[in-house]
Amino acid sequence: LEMVDLVETRSRNDDLKRLAQRIDVSQRDEMAMMREWLTRRGEALPDPHAHHTAHGRMPGMLTAEQMQRLAAADGPAFDRLFLEGMIQHHQGALT
Repeated sequence: LEMVDLVETRSRNDDLKRLAQRIDVSQRDEMAMMREWLTRRGEALPDPHAHHTAHGRMPGMLTAEQMQRLAAADGPAFDRLFLEGMIQHHQGALT
């Protein structure tokens, strides 16, 4: 979601903006469902920043440097970095 939050101000591509909106909605719904699932089972909820722990990043998470490059980019350069980052992120999810 940190990546998606950058799209509105960094991209000029309407298709990418629509994709980012779909990602935002689906991920927020999925996270809410997972929190509710854990709560119903009496499980502890993970820290929202657990993917940045000292034990290393979750597979597919962008590094701080990659996020800095993404945040600094604009226009087509941003679009390319965003899509490359999303590919990396989803490949990590498969792992």
